[in-house]
Amino acid sequence: MNLKLKKVLSVFMILSMIIAAGCQAVDGLNLNQVIKNMTKVKSAEGTYEFEFKLALNEEEIAEQVELEGEDAEELLSQLRNFSQIKLAVDHYKVQDETHASMKGTLTFGEHNAIGFDLRMTDKLMVIKLDGAKQPFSIDLTGERQRLLTNHYYETELGFSYEELYADEEYYIDEELYGDAEAEYAAYGEEMIAAIQQISELVTDYSIGHLPNIERLKVEHTTEMIRGEQVALFNLQGELKGMELWNWAKKLVNALANDREGLEKLFNEIFTIVSEHEDSFANLDLSMISQGFYTGNYEYTAAGPYAYVEEDYEELDFENEDIIDEFISMENEEAGTDSDESTEPEMTPEEIQAQVVEELINALQELKRSMNELEQEDGDTLKQVLNDSLSIKFNYGIDMSLDVRKQGFSIEYRVDPALKEEQELYGFDGFTITTNSQMWNVNGEVKALEPVTTLSTVSIESLPYLQGYEVIRLFEEDALISNILRNQLHITEQTYWSFVDEESDYGMYLTNNKLAMIPAREIIEEFGGKVSYDKVKNSIVLYDDATNTTIEIQTGSRDVIVNGVEAQWAAPVQARNGITFIPARDMANALGADISWSNSGYLEITREP
Repeated sequence: MNLKLKKVLSVFMILSMIIAAGCQAVDGLNLNQVIKNMTKVKSAEGTYEFEFKLALNEEEIAEQVELEGEDAEELLSQLRNFSQIKLAVDHYKVQDETHASMKGTLTFGEHNAIGFDLRMTDKLMVIKLDGAKQPFSIDLTGERQRLLTNHYYETELGFSYEELYADEEYYIDEELYGDAEAEYAAYGEEMIAAIQQISELVTDYSIGHLPNIERLKVEHTTEMIRGEQVALFNLQGELKGMELWNWAKKLVNALANDREGLEKLFNEIFTIVSEHEDSFANLDLSMISQGFYTGNYEYTAAGPYAYVEEDYEELDFENEDIIDEFISMENEEAGTDSDESTEPEMTPEEIQAQVVEELINALQELKRSMNELEQEDGDTLKQVLNDSLSIKFNYGIDMSLDVRKQGFSIEYRVDPALKEEQELYGFDGFTITTNSQMWNVNGEVKALEPVTTLSTVSIESLPYLQGYEVIRLFEEDALISNILRNQLHITEQTYWSFVDEESDYGMYLTNNKLAMIPAREIIEEFGGKVSYDKVKNSIVLYDDATNTTIEIQTGSRDVIVNGVEAQWAAPVQARNGITFIPARDMANALGADISWSNSGYLEITREP
């Protein structure tokens, strides 16, 4: 698993720069080369900020929530925090595509900032969070996830994950995995070089057809970057409202009307592919990209799995007609018969011509659709792309044509008439802004190495934890604890059941209409454990969330809760090897609420 961290950080830069590149040179600035340089950045250091603001309409929200009988202020308090999110990376270091580190803060609302320190290699990522008692790690090889999945299957189902899929002829084959890695290493570099060539061709072609942006200018400035005075081209531009639609229409028209250019482009692409035919042919891409149902191998988050192609004759179907029908359906989807096809194979030139023709047809169809939308629903289009929509960008580009500073923003407000017509209540618009600085571009950068200790928590293990167990990983007074507990309510637990008269194993009602529920079922649902005390001849229910111990005996109403004797409303009962206890008494012992829903379900809920 290779995380393209630098590409994540620069996604807004590349997208907005492509929009900006309405012509290949503006006041001596070659935007074509700037974009090429951006895609070729292998290492760098810098800062990065991303902020999202949702313009809430609190009056509308409160009105809707109060109509539903809910607490408006509690909901608004949560929305205020999550309607404004800011990521500020104070310093990042990208050593290469798999080694990087960064330090910064993630802010919810105006003041709720959580600091973080992230470090990663090709095999491991470690994250430290403010308020966490220990670091968190992610195994980027997938091995940790595979082991956890296997452990879960073994403990919960009694057999391993591999055994489960071995029955379906799926298995893990380390030798095949090793072969795939070696094969990728042998042919990968050459193929990557070919893809880079193709990428440059597509970039050149696209930029050559991008329409001009009216408000686009370049100024020469000198700015301070990381303590150094740097001479920059300051590229500024803006698109508003329907200008974006008109710009897109011009682009579609330019592409749709350039059959000759597309033919030339694909001819060059096919030439590159032909020159590297061995690399593309020998590198089995299905090992990486295809799933169980389409290829020979799959790499998943749980590890590398190999798939043995099915022999239909060995499948254990009772009716062989099902097999014939299945094969026939596959052949139809592939456009073949069960007999050998007599159609001649297409030549490379014919394939190329077909690809260009299909692309031209798709562009022409898009062009027609855009024209129809303007004619049939032009007013709505203008409402959606109203004048409040503003896309602005500001780039500082050095004399080597590397982007060193970046500012990008999108502002939008929903048209009031459209909002009322579409019933878009609760918000009025949004704003997205990004800012960054970059230095040491393609220089020697050494990212900080991730370090793990015995106390490091595996993020892969979090889905297997109860919410209260996750909360314990953080300091009680930490901001993140408050967010997780009081705003996201991750510790909330719910047990539900219903009376099934046809089952001897589920909840039932006594003659006095008392609900009796399986003891093990509820205690384990809430993360607790059940044990047996041979000395006292009693069953011990331990609730880990509240550190509560409950001792019960079959046939008795007498119980001991945390050492205190009490009596429950009905005696503990054993039916078909299952111990049943009074639901309301159990809920009270666990500090939970109990209720019956209108549909007849019993619900026991709490938030420890």
